[in-house]
Amino acid sequence: MSKNSELHNPLPTGWVLTDLKNIGEWNGGGTPSKTNSEFWQNGRIPWFSPKDIKSLRLSKSIDNITENAILGSAAKKIKKNSVLYVVRSGILRNSLPVSITAVPCAVNQDIKALTLYKEILPDYVLYYSISKDGDIRQNCAKNGTTVESIETNALKSYPISLPPLNEQKRIVAKIEELFTKLDAGKAALEKARLLLKQYRRSLLKHAFEGKLTARWREENRGKIEPASVLLEKIREERKAKLGKKYREPEPVDASGLPELPDGWVWARVGMLGELNRGKSKHRPRNAPFLYGGPYPFIQTGDIANSQGTIKSYRQTYSEKGLAQSRLWPENTLCITIAANIGDVAILGLEACFPDSVVGFLPQGEHISVDYVYYYMKYIKDFLESNAPATAQKNINLSILNDITVPVAPLEEQLGIVSQLEYSFSIIQNIESTLSQTENSGEALKSSILKSAFAGKLVPQEPADEPAAELLRRIKEEAAQVEQLVLPLRRKARGKKKGVIKKKR
Repeated sequence: MSKNSELHNPLPTGWVLTDLKNIGEWNGGGTPSKTNSEFWQNGRIPWFSPKDIKSLRLSKSIDNITENAILGSAAKKIKKNSVLYVVRSGILRNSLPVSITAVPCAVNQDIKALTLYKEILPDYVLYYSISKDGDIRQNCAKNGTTVESIETNALKSYPISLPPLNEQKRIVAKIEELFTKLDAGKAALEKARLLLKQYRRSLLKHAFEGKLTARWREENRGKIEPASVLLEKIREERKAKLGKKYREPEPVDASGLPELPDGWVWARVGMLGELNRGKSKHRPRNAPFLYGGPYPFIQTGDIANSQGTIKSYRQTYSEKGLAQSRLWPENTLCITIAANIGDVAILGLEACFPDSVVGFLPQGEHISVDYVYYYMKYIKDFLESNAPATAQKNINLSILNDITVPVAPLEEQLGIVSQLEYSFSIIQNIESTLSQTENSGEALKSSILKSAFAGKLVPQEPADEPAAELLRRIKEEAAQVEQLVLPLRRKARGKKKGVIKKKR
């Protein structure tokens, strides 16, 4: 953005358009040698780098340097209340990191510091810079091709609409008043999200303790086939299906497990149906010929992003890919055992998946796959915390096979699933509303800043000294100061060169 484009919008009475270079002194920084312990050991001067710029006001840094580092390196002392701009970093792709230092400090070479003249409020410049975030990154980008570097001279020449000093104070006070209210609302939203998360957890706990269906169970006492009969039917069907491959499972020792409601029984996941890992002998980079065909290939990321039912995918197998894998049927429960451990989703289509995913198919119609899906969501934290840690945390088929499940009668399973789906849909709608409200809050912040720097947030006062007069006085005072400090600067530079020469 140029001054001319800014001038298309008339400035409020008493305001003036100038450049950032005219309202303060600019300084850069550097990184003292890491091999010189005198520069770092017991350092008390905060030394800021882009990784420190995470709040609007900075008082503590990850690293600190010594006075010797100031004398013997490119690092410079930066005054308190200077505005810091990150001018080189990958984080510039998304935003312009800008902060005010609350303490005297030094900065590295990726930050530029603007120490403002005494009649320019640092907070005003801070909020103004935030309001122009995207425009600064776009128009001050080095070479005009990337937003990972800001051209320093372009930043210094960036225009700023400057009101009288008293109006700067009123604008900053109003912004902070409104932002404080919005931040309080955001904190309330975060608290509401936490309560919803706890409520979701509580629902799952009550579901698998039988509390959600306690009244239904009482009303249907003696009318429902108990889960022990279901397990026996599953056992007979699996025995007939597997033939000689069938192995009688070890009975569950329930002595250390919680007591279950009448008609329920403990079982292992492996007793309820087929539980097997996916197949994928090659990775995409090693065998591109396996991919690009008509068969969906589901990966751990697809499961994590599915919201329960997998209907979309990012990769497919060819005929050759299918030949070295397996096409799992719709309604297979997918469980991740690496990367995001314990994420679950149900296939909404036929698909293949790799050995980082386990598929579960309940035997016959005796077990609701949705019931097992919700139980796996309930124990996700348990799976995560009990995953063996090697190069990457993971769980294996044996761990999943031995997980105990509180099995309810089939009709009760379906009732539990129905109640959970209804309650979770309400929670999801509330969370969606919270997200929309939060987005509205961020949009309102942008609107507040836009109004502030158009002179519409607070009233103008005719008695205020015009900003043009303020700038004129600043220039005169700056020129006088320059004449006084010039000899001192030359002396300091000579001293610094002497220190560096001595070190060599």
